Amino acid sequence: MSKTEAARETLNQINPSVEIEIYNYNISTIKNYEDFIKRISNGSLDGSKPVDLVLSCVDNFEARMTINQVSNFLFFTF
Repeated sequence: MSKTEAARETLNQINPSVEIEIYNYNISTIKNYEDFIKRISNGSLDGSKPVDLVLSCVDNFEARMTINQVSNFLFFTF
């Protein structure tokens, strides 16, 4: 089981009414980076607002910095 699947399973046991989406891919590639930005910026339930929370289950510095960069960009944009 991946870390993202394990996190979803644990969080669903804590609160099954929360909607959790998981993405298990390399966000450092151009295609996945663009998808990551799209999901973060329009990931609310109705698709019109950014997500409320991002849980990072990454295990490398490059991915961690990518998440930080996108989060900071979107935080200061919205």
